[in-house]
Amino acid sequence: MPTFSTFKHLTPLGLALLLLSALQFLPEFVSSYGVLFLLITAGYTGYREGIARNMAPWQYALLCYFVWQLLGLTYSSNPKAGLEIMGMQLLLVLLPWTLFSLKSIDLKTVKIAFLGLWISTLLASFYVTGNGLIRTFSQAGDYGFYASHYLYYTELAEPLMHPAYFSLLVVMALVGAFWLRQQGTFEGRGYWFGQVWLLIFLLMISARMTLLAFAFSSLLLLLYFGYKSGRSRLLYGSLLGALAFALSVFFILPERLQARFTELTEFEYDITAPLLTDFNGLTIRLAEWRGVLVAMEGHFWLGHGTGAGYEALQAAYAKTGFQVGIDYNYNAHNQWLEGALSNGFVSILLLLAVFVLAFRHARTQGNWLGMWFLIFFFFCIQSESMLIRHRGALFFALYLSLVLLAGSLTKSASRPISKD
Repeated sequence: MPTFSTFKHLTPLGLALLLLSALQFLPEFVSSYGVLFLLITAGYTGYREGIARNMAPWQYALLCYFVWQLLGLTYSSNPKAGLEIMGMQLLLVLLPWTLFSLKSIDLKTVKIAFLGLWISTLLASFYVTGNGLIRTFSQAGDYGFYASHYLYYTELAEPLMHPAYFSLLVVMALVGAFWLRQQGTFEGRGYWFGQVWLLIFLLMISARMTLLAFAFSSLLLLLYFGYKSGRSRLLYGSLLGALAFALSVFFILPERLQARFTELTEFEYDITAPLLTDFNGLTIRLAEWRGVLVAMEGHFWLGHGTGAGYEALQAAYAKTGFQVGIDYNYNAHNQWLEGALSNGFVSILLLLAVFVLAFRHARTQGNWLGMWFLIFFFFCIQSESMLIRHRGALFFALYLSLVLLAGSLTKSASRPISKD
């Protein structure tokens, strides 16, 4: 286990990253103060110790993605909403460019950030689970029935945040801790206790897309390790592990949550159905995406302008008879389509360039953590419009920066010292 010695000689930047890791579990406006503190600390550190201007292609792609959306304000019918979106999108430029421009940031600082996330995630998971237990046993009658509500999915996570975003942080904490152990930072039984608990907690939250993305990206990671090392046992073990994880869904989750996964095989739906219960988790997405295609007619390349996509989508819902979408104010629930609504097909190409260039950067580093993160987040945004939310934009900007910094700093630390 890490000890207090891990935090010896904690720099102001390390403290800022540690604080931001914890503040992500608090209301969004609080985490915004954490971002502000990080930026001020980074600015002070850069002023005192110097900055570097060695930027990678993926950072320029992120900048182009941001600028393209900024240009979308010029033809938007709702620039006020567009400015709110741009305020969140600014994180995608500010955090990576700030962290990568600091000469003084070192591997220890990155490790402290991941360690802070792991500890904060454990504390947050204990809090909401305790809250769920209290609510369960405060009810009279069938405790098993109440537990199936208060200890799973929305009712479990909502005291802090939506389960989709909570689960993102849990997965990042799990994999970040694994990386820390690989780096020799984690030792002892506490690591295994925390990791096993977080895996169980992840099943309890049951954010479907996050679970599927985590299982698939982890499987690819293990296959990568097995192929690279030539260990067939690891290849077979990874496949068996994926099967065991899939089966655990049916052994651990209650029947109503198992249905969240089995319903993915059902594609038939009536878009004019009046009730939300007439749809399942997949068909509601299919209805939303159909509305996007209608809204995109005549606006394929440029979209409707930054901030105007929502109104266009609601009008498309009315045109297709998707009353449920109007009643619940549903967005596109897909980041690619969400971006295309406001900024056209060009925004899809620019965002895709960010993923491709960042993945290439991580692959060049031999950075499995970076490659895993990009695959994981790529799958997560297939059913969530995460980059139009503060939590989603912050998560992507912060951890994309940290995983790629981890790769470059690890690679630098492994280089032999020159005798010159």
